[in-house]
Amino acid sequence: MGRYDDIDDKQKMWKAENKKFAIYDKEYERIKKVLAAQFGAPTSADTSAKTINSEGSSYLERNTRWETENIHTELNMIFSKTTHRIRMTLYWKK
Repeated sequence: MGRYDDIDDKQKMWKAENKKFAIYDKEYERIKKVLAAQFGAPTSADTSAKTINSEGSSYLERNTRWETENIHTELNMIFSKTTHRIRMTLYWKK
């Protein structure tokens, strides 16, 4: 699927992905464990996905953060009708 593909095809893909929350959540937990092994216990972490209401719609979100003297790391999952994403960002402080 490219960026400018047929919208009907995209809607079918989104509908199929929307049934895969458990897969995304399990992968989030796997990545979180890998990062915890590397950076230690997180500074803050959601124990489960939270529902966020935004402009008439809602989505599920999870966030975990690690803060040390040298790094700032965030693990984020967004699961909505048209967005299914797990993202990790890492910033070096020095």
